[in-house]
Order: sequence, then structure tokens, then C-alpha cells
Amino acid sequence: MTATTTPGAYEGQTRGYLTGGGMSLRFPQASLDLASINLPKVRAGCEGIDLYLGAFSYINTDQLIAKLRAIGSASLGYAFQLALEAISPQISGIIKHFENVTERINNLNLSSCQAGRALVDATGLPEKIRSSQIGRCTGARTASGASPDYSAARQACAADPSTGVVGDAEDQAQGRRDRNYLWEALSNLNGVDEPSRELILSALGTVVAVNDQVVTWPPIVSFDQLVDGGNITRYDCTVDCLAQATVSEPTATGLTELVRQRLEGILDRVRTKQTLNAADIDLVSAAPLPLYRMVNALSTLTPAVADSYLAQWAEPLALLMAQHWVDTAARQARRALSVAKVESAVQEAIEGQIAEVQDDIRTRVQRTRFVMDSIRVEVEMLERVERAMMRNLSAHGLEAAYQFSRTPGP
Repeated sequence: MTATTTPGAYEGQTRGYLTGGGMSLRFPQASLDLASINLPKVRAGCEGIDLYLGAFSYINTDQLIAKLRAIGSASLGYAFQLALEAISPQISGIIKHFENVTERINNLNLSSCQAGRALVDATGLPEKIRSSQIGRCTGARTASGASPDYSAARQACAADPSTGVVGDAEDQAQGRRDRNYLWEALSNLNGVDEPSRELILSALGTVVAVNDQVVTWPPIVSFDQLVDGGNITRYDCTVDCLAQATVSEPTATGLTELVRQRLEGILDRVRTKQTLNAADIDLVSAAPLPLYRMVNALSTLTPAVADSYLAQWAEPLALLMAQHWVDTAARQARRALSVAKVESAVQEAIEGQIAEVQDDIRTRVQRTRFVMDSIRVEVEMLERVERAMMRNLSAHGLEAAYQFSRTPGP
């Protein structure tokens, strides 16, 4: 039985909270009681006598008969012994013996979870799985050169089987189908549109597998051109992005302007109480900061003032988004290249190209740190002003009307 909830970055920000989603997974369990027994009890005193003759329960009639016969046969000896020793202190020992027998019978009850675990452990399946993982990991580390020899690879994989590239011939063949690894990774990201993907790919370069041949595309756009735009020549991926096709743009739009335009669109829709479209929601959900809350705060200002804030925020926000997109795409591409067992020289080349862009992003982020700090302060100030205004409206009974005016339209 499973239950899931989706992340709610956009929905949560419209209501003042943030949810990451979740999943619950439950396995049914059942208890199987093979047998149960309660011993006879006798209690006597000045108030009277209580006599309880005990009870037996079994899973079916055949087992009941078999158990009764066995207990009956044993009971004759015990009864005779009790009769002989009715006034003997040894009676306490006989009662204790009965209690031990009862405990052993009740311990036959089974839990489906315990039985399942015992069955799997009995087959040796966990050890077989681990041995298989270690073997595949050892072969992968030896073949890729991650370890100097088989012995070192075996030791590393015994400590952590996940350190090796796990992928057999079928995985490798599937991983080397005709594909552009970086373009595929960028296409799987939320919030990045087509022009931004082509810019990022042109700045990173990529690895392409075509007809069982793996080739590397070099970066053809500088980092400054990626962020600021200008006269550039970029890769054209309007078809399938498997062949090196380029296009020249004398006045290309950089990430800063692309992000600013998208923020303006979100701001206009918030002002006019329109629901955000799917692309806007993807951008808000992917942003590594509360983007909707920031735009929502700007919507309380006059258009001229809000536009001036957007102009200041565009570059640092674009850098943060670019950092998030590049890091995520690099991780996805790295996994795909590992499964396909692409040559280490090719992987190292693309890793170097990506690392250079990541370093440039971090350097420029540091240069705009003061702008980011001012954004945080200004957003907090706008929210304090809004809260103060809400208190005044509440005092005059106008809070409900204001909240209605701030709610996005259907």
C-alpha cells in the first residue's frame, strides 16, 4: 500500500509555506497462531473456590486431535504423579514444567514479516546479491582504471560496492544508443527553456554517441556570452542535436535577460491575478530560492519601482539558476556516461569543460554577493510592510477583502 504527495513549491509559496512532498509505503503483516493453550487454575480461600479448567485452541481439527492425543498421553503420567504427590512440595515443580510446555507451544506462532525475513536469509539471497555487486564493481573499477589492480579494486568494492561503475554489456549498449548526453540531461530539468538550454550546452560542450562512435563537442560560447549574450555562434538543437549544427546570432539574448523576461511575465500574471502557466511553475519550483514570494512582494509596488528591482535582481538570479542547472545536468550526464562505460579520457575532457564553467559561475556569484544580500533584505522589508498593512486592515475589518485581491485567479 502506497500513498504519495507531490512537492508544492509554487502552491506552498502562494499560501506562505513550503512542502517537499513525501511517500508512505506499507507492507501488510499477518500473524498465524498455530496453537494456544491456557492451563487449569484453582484458587481457594475463605470467600470460596474458583476453578478454571483451562482451554486449548488449534489451527484445524486434525491438528487438534493429534495434539489432544499427545497431551492426553502425557497427562496420564502427570495426573498420576500429581495424585501421588498431592501434598508434596514437588507440585510446584510440575506446574512450572507445564508452563514451559505452554510457552514452547505458543512460540510456534508466526509473523509473516519474520517468516519472510527468515526465508530470504535461509536462501542466502542477501549474500548472493552482495557478492554479485562486489564482482561487478571489481570488474568495473579494474576496467576503468579507477583501481591500479584487481586486488585493490576488490578491497574498495568490499568496503562499498557502489564505488564501482555498475553496468553490464546490455546496460552499456543501451547507454551508447544515439544520444547527446548533456542535451538529454538539460532537457530533463525543470524551469529551463529551449533558448537557455542551447546557450548552456554551447558553453559546456557535450558528448555525443552516434552509430557506436563517441565524440566530444567543445564549448563555443564563453561564460560572459552565456550570461550577457551578444554576438555569438551557438549549437543549434532544433532537430535532434546529434550532429554539430551551429547558428550565428549577432544580438543573442543571454541568461540574465532571459530570466528577467520570465520574471516579468510571472510578475504581470501575479498583478492581474492570473494562474501561472506550466513553464512559470516549473521555474518557480526549480529555483533554489523562494522566487514566487519575491515576485509576490514586488507586485505590491508601483510598476516602475518593481521593474527597477527586477533589473537589479536579474543577474544574480540568473547566476543562481545557471549554477543549479549546470550542477544538476552534470550529475545526470556523469551517471549516463558511467553506465555507458565511455572512455575515461572522454569523461575527463567533459568534466574539465563543465568544471571551468562551474568555477566561472562561482566567481561571478561572489562578485554579485552584495546584490543577493540586498535582495534578501529588501524582500524581508517588503514582507514586513505587508504584514504591518495587514494589521491595519484587520483593525478596520478589511483584511478579508485584501486577501481576496491577492489570491491568484482561476
